Amino acid sequence: EEWIVRALRWLWIRLKLFVEPSAAVGLAALLSGAIEGRGKKVGLILSGGNAEPLSVARRIDALSTEPW
Repeated sequence: EEWIVRALRWLWIRLKLFVEPSAAVGLAALLSGAIEGRGKKVGLILSGGNAEPLSVARRIDALSTEPW
């Protein structure tokens, strides 16, 4: 779950996109290294806003400021 929050944070900081947490699972897998994407063509579907923005913001804020 931490990597999902990190992915949400990455999307917000880098792309100014707000997506629902389940939509960030694919990016979380890439950022965590669970899936190797380097040198490959990778497509991600980012969808929805079916999440409470304040709740997601609190989870992102609670995450340490360490790089992903």
